[in-house]
Amino acid sequence: DYYDNEELTAAYVTDEDPVVKTYYTKVSEVYGGINIITTQKDLVQLARSIYDFMVSRGMTYSGAKGVPETVGDVRSMTQSMRLPRDVIYGNSGLCVELAYLWSALAHTAGAKSKLVFIPGHCFVILESGDGSQLPVECTMIGGGAGGNMEAAGTFDSAVEAAFKTLAKVDETGMPISILDVQEQHLNGIRPPELEDVNRTELVRFLDDLRARRANAPMNNQVAMNDPNMGGGG
Repeated sequence: DYYDNEELTAAYVTDEDPVVKTYYTKVSEVYGGINIITTQKDLVQLARSIYDFMVSRGMTYSGAKGVPETVGDVRSMTQSMRLPRDVIYGNSGLCVELAYLWSALAHTAGAKSKLVFIPGHCFVILESGDGSQLPVECTMIGGGAGGNMEAAGTFDSAVEAAFKTLAKVDETGMPISILDVQEQHLNGIRPPELEDVNRTELVRFLDDLRARRANAPMNNQVAMNDPNMGGGG
C-alpha cells in the first residue's frame, strides 16, 4: 500500500525549473562541458560530475523518518518533501529529495532516470541513450540522520552501494518499485511551472558554497575531482 501513489512523485522531478537548469549549467562549466548522454561512458561522466559538484559545495544528506497518520480506518506514513530547487538552496535533502534532484539534472542533460523505492529509502538509476544504466546512492554525499555528519564517500563508492542494494533486493525478495520518470511525464504527471529566479545570484551562491567548503576542515571530506577546489583526484 505504501506504493499506491508513487507515480505522482514524478511531479517532483522539475527538469524545466530554471534553478535546476542553472545548477546543471554550473556543473557543466566546472567540469569542462558534458557530452550528450548516448553511451555508458557519457553517463559515468555526467554522474561523476554531478556527484563531485555536490560534494564540493558541501551538500549533505539529511535523514528523517516518516510520520504515522490515520484518516478514518486508513493508516499510512507521511513525509513532507521539497522540490529540487529547495534542496539546492538548502544544500541538503532527504534521500528521496536528493533522488528527485538527480533525476531532474539527468533529464536536463538529456539522459533518462528511474526512481528506486524500497522500504524506507529511495535512490536513482540513470540511463543513457544506448540503454546503459547506472545506479547511484544519492545519500553518500555526506551527512546522515540524527545530526551524524558522516564524511562524504567517493563517487565510485556511491555506485557500488547502489549496486549492493539492488543485489540485496534480489537475494532477499525485499519489496521494490522502480518508477520510470520520463514515462510518467509523458503520461501527464508533469511538475508545476515554477517562477524564475535571479540566476546571477544563484551562481554567486553556488560559488560561495565552494569557497566555504574549500576553507572548511578536511576531516569530514574526501578528495574530489573539482577543478575549482585546487586538488582532488
